[in-house]
Amino acid sequence: MATNTIPRNRNVGLLVLCILALIVGLITGLGAFVLRALMALIHNVMFLGHFSFIYDANEATPPSPWGPFIIL
Repeated sequence: MATNTIPRNRNVGLLVLCILALIVGLITGLGAFVLRALMALIHNVMFLGHFSFIYDANEATPPSPWGPFIIL
């Protein structure tokens, strides 16, 4: 018969949980920032033809030089 070796009581302090939550939050925030910058870069290269990480979604942009092939 197999014995259960998983501990039933895991006491983790509040400070450890707060530090882990802070680390997860920082990594998630950095990931969101990088994802937004990459989306702006791809948009600017494909639609505007220039290399830039800055994109304002409130600005109207001209049509893509790729035309309908931008979908591909």
